[in-house]
Amino acid sequence: MIQVFLVVVAAFVMAVFFYVLTLQKTPQFGLLRAIGASTRTLAGSLVAQMLLLTTLAVALAALITLGLVTLLPAGIPFALTPSVLLAASALLIGVAALSSLLSLRSIARVDPLIAIGTVA
Repeated sequence: MIQVFLVVVAAFVMAVFFYVLTLQKTPQFGLLRAIGASTRTLAGSLVAQMLLLTTLAVALAALITLGLVTLLPAGIPFALTPSVLLAASALLIGVAALSSLLSLRSIARVDPLIAIGTVA
């Protein structure tokens, strides 16, 4: 139950993180839309950036976790198998992909003139 709750909280945190990143890049997305980039191209770019960022973060966290596990004393009742670590990593990457859907919606609705600041 605790692990499920942690995944749900992680989904919310990642959704907000990706949404804020998207809001900060709205002028760039507007400029790209103004010069003819399609919504599909912008969405593909956002998903690629999200997957790259999430994969690097999860890989770094997994390496740190594996390093810390080797430092734990043998008497602690803790077992971390590679299959559990891979499953948790895949789950986090999947949750990040789903949480980026909120950002995709805002990209699809961006107005190029408003985004680049020419119309108030």
